[in-house]
Amino acid sequence: MKTNHHSYGIIPIYKKDEEIFICCVHNEKSDYWGLPKGTPEGNETPFETAKRELKEETGISKFEIFGGKTFLEEYSFEQDGVLHHKQNTYYLGLVNEMKEKSPDIDSKDMKWINVNETDNFFKFENIKEIIKELVNYVNKFPLVNEYHGRSGETVLFEYYESDSLEHLPKEQLANLAIMAFHKNKLLIVNNVTKPGYYGPVGGSIEKDETPEEAVYRETKEESNMKILNFKLIGYQKCTNQTRPTAPIEYQLRYMAIVEPYGPFEGDPDGDVTELIEIDPADYKKYFDWKEAGEVVTKRAMKLKSELI
Repeated sequence: MKTNHHSYGIIPIYKKDEEIFICCVHNEKSDYWGLPKGTPEGNETPFETAKRELKEETGISKFEIFGGKTFLEEYSFEQDGVLHHKQNTYYLGLVNEMKEKSPDIDSKDMKWINVNETDNFFKFENIKEIIKELVNYVNKFPLVNEYHGRSGETVLFEYYESDSLEHLPKEQLANLAIMAFHKNKLLIVNNVTKPGYYGPVGGSIEKDETPEEAVYRETKEESNMKILNFKLIGYQKCTNQTRPTAPIEYQLRYMAIVEPYGPFEGDPDGDVTELIEIDPADYKKYFDWKEAGEVVTKRAMKLKSELI
């Protein structure tokens, strides 16, 4: 007999200069140190479970999700003749202080450790690997770039590789770009509002529309292509430096594998004047997203190869 279990947690991280600290908890049942997590209750979403468990096990309720990338821990164990397979999904939660242990928490104990102590502190290799991935991610992102628009305004772009949008305010999800692949070619379009400017398929997310619905709609409108599969690549946080009171917006990046419904006869909105298919390696000849563009394209190619 085999059972499957899935838990969700948030790894609290505290950054001080170049150092990274994480909060871990001591499990009374196993008598080992691990990471805050737990199983859903009622109709909780994974993210709601992770937030609740973090507060119950550490007392931490104030944090900012860092980037939206999730980290997966998997292992199996046998108990009373039953094989149990466990999956634990973790988000990263950035805090502004290392909160001390409270008598109200569920955990036997909690402790903040420097990530450099990982190998000597945790018993299990899969946790050590998660911490290594975490450190690489935190040290790499966000990728920051300033954009000076035609209107004279300056926008600060902060790009994060991500596989979750649960932490982002839905009303601030502004638009998306889709790295859409037809066979081994990348689709790009020429936009009537910027003659001679090429970019990936994409557009604004309409009111009451989910990002996923926007991916399907924009791909159909701008290329007459059917989506076979798609994945989130990441998102870009956009802060208007010229108008500090302007709301923060988020631009999403997706990868999609597509095939034609039929010939492309033009965007029904009249925005797209040309659709072409290019070698992905040549994308900089048509548009340049600086360092983020390299990261987006590389991950899009990786996701594409995993899905084919």
